[in-house]
Amino acid sequence: MPIVSLVDDPNINASCSPLKILQQKVSKAYFAKREEESVEKPDKVKYAAKPGDSLPKIAKKFDVKVSDLTRTGTSDGLWAGETVIVKKMKKVGVKVRFTKIDEVSLGSDVYIIVETENLRDEKSIIEVLQGEEDVLVKKDQAVTVLHDGNYTSCIETTIGAYCNEEEITNKDDFIDWGIAKIKFEPENDDKKKKWEDGLKSVSSKKALLYLYIDAHSENSIPYFLSHYMLYDGFKGGSDNSVVPNHFLNEDDEWFRLNSGVRVPWMEIAWKEYEYWSSKKLTEKKGDGLTRANKYIKKAGDNFKAHENAWCGCFIHWILKETNSKKSTGYSTVTNNPTSSQNYWEKSRYSGSKQISPSLNDPPYGVIAVLHKSGWSGHVGFLINMKEKGGKKYAYLLGGNQNNKVCVQEYKVYKDGSKIKYKTKKGTVYTLKGYVYPKEFKIDDNKKHKNDYKTKDYTVEDAISTH
Repeated sequence: MPIVSLVDDPNINASCSPLKILQQKVSKAYFAKREEESVEKPDKVKYAAKPGDSLPKIAKKFDVKVSDLTRTGTSDGLWAGETVIVKKMKKVGVKVRFTKIDEVSLGSDVYIIVETENLRDEKSIIEVLQGEEDVLVKKDQAVTVLHDGNYTSCIETTIGAYCNEEEITNKDDFIDWGIAKIKFEPENDDKKKKWEDGLKSVSSKKALLYLYIDAHSENSIPYFLSHYMLYDGFKGGSDNSVVPNHFLNEDDEWFRLNSGVRVPWMEIAWKEYEYWSSKKLTEKKGDGLTRANKYIKKAGDNFKAHENAWCGCFIHWILKETNSKKSTGYSTVTNNPTSSQNYWEKSRYSGSKQISPSLNDPPYGVIAVLHKSGWSGHVGFLINMKEKGGKKYAYLLGGNQNNKVCVQEYKVYKDGSKIKYKTKKGTVYTLKGYVYPKEFKIDDNKKHKNDYKTKDYTVEDAISTH
């Protein structure tokens, strides 16, 4: 039988049953991005057939196959009022995974992951430290970041707390993790200039960062000494720490923060989006012409607008506003923004860059030109593309989407030789292609290619149906 003695008085001891040692440990700490996929289960919806309905029409309405429909009537043909059972998939949650990343741009959101053992429900203190050389702050000092709506250099997280998010279906994967979402955002203009100047001052144009984790002090577990806790990290640098609770600071494991090559017009577009969202604005019925003329007037032009063309007028103003605010001198893609077709046809004459339609991921911020019929269609800024349930979806930020400036989800698929964009309500467009100002250089070496994190944004929070 094992003998247990008091540390302060070894003469006091007792025998006990075999003990199971639960060593408390911090094994890993790193930066990561969150990825998710929908978890669905079969569901049944009752639909009352309307005059003129047919099974193919109903299947198209619900985006299912005819074989997913079950009639309840016994007559030879479908009759108005007959209940049709529609079998379709229903979202019940999301499966989340975190993938380690080595670099992000200034202004980006990122997650800090602390993997532990036997520390569930305990607190952990995290600091992001400057490594190698003075850039954002002095070497080995803590960097202030945005966390939970506050600027702080000391991030507190509870192990396993992330599992409280109800929508997550794989909670057990994170039960022993501390997870904190932060944003590398300077707290004021002076700090922003200091950061930008610091990034310019180093040859790599990047700040090398690492992590300090404290899961044992009075700030986390009271009266818990460092030698009771195991850390699989490294010792500190110039701070003379003897506890190996620093991570990413050796063997070229540094995390890199770069200044980011922004897509300038998207900063203006997001501000306008945020204005519409904060004011809860929406276009009044029959107000499309007013909206179109408003953006034309704001751009300083005098075109004759059409009420359905304010998506194009919105983009035209964004590019003109970028020239004004950013001194970029970009072309406005077309000299007539009152038709979506003009963004493709007339952009040829202004020398704007065009990317032919493809299922491959185009760069962040380009203008998707969608055609319906005649001169009708739609244009919007591409902010994201991703796969859900084996299907591909694009997200456009634009005007005249659900009668406002918002983010819109489109299902993207190939129909013969053409690429189609389909809204949730079933409106189908043909993708003409993507255009952007001729003066803007897209670097194929990953400067903008598929860079959807230039503005990290949870599109699910603002998706509207068209």
